[in-house]
Amino acid sequence: MSKVDSNEIIQVGIVVRDIEKAARNYAGLFGLEMPNIRVAAPNVTYRGKPITPGARLCSFKMGAVSLELVQPDGQPSTWQEFLDKKGEGVHHIGIVVKDKEEAVKLFEDRGMPLRQLGILASGSYSMMDSEEELGVVYNVKYNNPK
Repeated sequence: MSKVDSNEIIQVGIVVRDIEKAARNYAGLFGLEMPNIRVAAPNVTYRGKPITPGARLCSFKMGAVSLELVQPDGQPSTWQEFLDKKGEGVHHIGIVVKDKEEAVKLFEDRGMPLRQLGILASGSYSMMDSEEELGVVYNVKYNNPK
């Protein structure tokens, strides 16, 4: 494969300092229900080392795109790195791919290594270190076949 097998954006992730405040503001502005706030999945590696992130997340479905808010917990993670360097703002764009290994390899071959990997019951996410090349972290998501 010479290109990533998807160009459909399914997620925009925003790092925030106060997830309750940000979620209330989004819900109020767009007339949406307050989402459930959850803790990040525990099976994660960040820059090759296992971590247990306590980041808090919530999502709003907004058309074909999910808006994800993330409040880092101060522990090392891609989200905390972003907050420390840039403050609040758009952290990642998410796409779903069919071939996770090939997509990650394509990013890596272009100088954008894996920054954070999360393994979930439903699949996985691979946050690529793509800010310098693409202006934003790419979240390469893979859903396990059902």
